[in-house]
Amino acid sequence: PLRIRLLRENKEIAQVQWNSTTPVQELGMELQSGDILVVDPMIIRVTIVGLVQKPGSYELPAGSRITDLLAKAEGLQPTVDLSNALLVRKGESRSLDLLQLFWEAKLDNDVELQDGDVLMLPAARKIWVVGAVQKPGALDFQPRMTVVDAISAAGGVRSIEEADLSAVRLVRGGETRVLNLETAFKGVAIPLEAVKPGDVIIVPERAKAYVFGAVARPGSVRVQSGDTAVTLLSAAGGPLLQDARLDEVVL
Repeated sequence: PLRIRLLRENKEIAQVQWNSTTPVQELGMELQSGDILVVDPMIIRVTIVGLVQKPGSYELPAGSRITDLLAKAEGLQPTVDLSNALLVRKGESRSLDLLQLFWEAKLDNDVELQDGDVLMLPAARKIWVVGAVQKPGALDFQPRMTVVDAISAAGGVRSIEEADLSAVRLVRGGETRVLNLETAFKGVAIPLEAVKPGDVIIVPERAKAYVFGAVARPGSVRVQSGDTAVTLLSAAGGPLLQDARLDEVVL
């Protein structure tokens, strides 16, 4: 099946869908000088390669877009680099940032596909460090980089008191591992986990409680396993005995 469009002065003024059973009379469009006839297939065949669940060639309705092709390929693999997708059309290539499409809803990047297009999705060459670090965000992957190297490249932790280095999370391919890096940041030599492209490192903040009122140092205090209201009051410098009403403490 074909779609035949008549363009006049850059405007579409007529459209006919044609196949082998369409009466010839339906093609009797009156033409003028300068008119343009555009013949498009109703079904296009496009190819997707790289880090999707089912790479290959697919037939799609004309007018389909990149998101339609990704759905046909049953989605992405976890380590895909969406920011460096490549669309090859008639021997020419075009870079596409599909990360902007999915995270920022920039629909201009959801390109309409044409017959013969090839969409290439490479493996990610970046890692991400987020949480209680100075400069959270994406980093270029470097060979032999460790989790500690990545945190350092993100500016290091905001402070040892704030970052919970005993529960750093390494997310890889849908799986999460918890790493204790406290001794590593104290200079003790321990085996360190190497990162891979596409990894996400999450440095959580330590649990906090807030103590206000008649205490020496009102504000936030660090919470550790086994803490009680008394230990939190102590961490806040203790109550001001002349002012504190300990029989009316509110938790």
